[in-house]
Amino acid sequence: MSLPIVKDAETVLRLMPILVKEMNERGNLPDEKKLLLPAIVVVVDEYLNLINSLDGKDKDVLSNAILNLLRSGRQSKIHVVLATQEATKDDMGISIRNVSARVAFMCTDNYHSEAVLGKGAIGRADKLSGKGAMLFRPPGQDTAIPLQGSFMLTEEMEQMVARIASAQHDFSNKFVITEEDLAQPPISPPDASPRKVSSLDEKRELAMVIMWVVGREDVSGLQIMKQFNMGNRAYDIVDELYKMNIVTAKKTEKDNNPRTVIPQCIENLSTEIVDFLGQYGYTAEQVAAAFGYKQAEEADFDVDQPVNESDQADDDTVAD
Repeated sequence: MSLPIVKDAETVLRLMPILVKEMNERGNLPDEKKLLLPAIVVVVDEYLNLINSLDGKDKDVLSNAILNLLRSGRQSKIHVVLATQEATKDDMGISIRNVSARVAFMCTDNYHSEAVLGKGAIGRADKLSGKGAMLFRPPGQDTAIPLQGSFMLTEEMEQMVARIASAQHDFSNKFVITEEDLAQPPISPPDASPRKVSSLDEKRELAMVIMWVVGREDVSGLQIMKQFNMGNRAYDIVDELYKMNIVTAKKTEKDNNPRTVIPQCIENLSTEIVDFLGQYGYTAEQVAAAFGYKQAEEADFDVDQPVNESDQADDDTVAD
């Protein structure tokens, strides 16, 4: 493990911003260097008890840190597992849409089942029989898949852990959080909450997606999810693209099929959208050229390399 199991909320408040900082530092590395980094899996057990034990600024700091990791951590090989009992939509502290894959064991009623699997999921965990029966909802799918967990004796688990521990492992590149790291005051940028920092990152991400989408005939949330290695925020982006008149409306509430891309050239984009792309370094020439890939299955240009990328882009949303 990168550090001993943390059992108190005060230490968690010091730990999570460290992970967000690591995520941001990894995000600035080229892909070939990211591949050499070890994956980090953050397991938060009894999540609801933890988040509800905090209030005010402390609760905001923790929920924003977890939200940042859920939205962008996977791109930096940082993965978050949230485990809780009797989950409810009102107490989660974060939007469930940012949790890309979900597993539900037997729930007391459909309300708790929906809190875990999400609204519109095909399958109800309150109908499960217990005894390890579960429903797994993969990223980008509405149908929850029934699975059966295996029962293991404590002695069997101890033997398995011992066998893994006895094998040879390369720890030369291990990610470690020291006691000195946790002894530092919690990381909190002056006059900028994690939510505001994330907002700027999301707008840059939206600009990248727009540049990719205009080179396609149609697009879906699942396609964006795979292309940009993001979670369920991809579906929120599709909704934003609809508000910006870039893609057509979905036919039904549960329709996740590809939507038609409306603009066929730069002249079909509003001035606000072109200006928005310009704020993140994409010139009018680059935007116009992006439409030239309409016949390709995937645009063959690097949306990660805008010209004169500005970190000081206006914080107003285009969709508004």
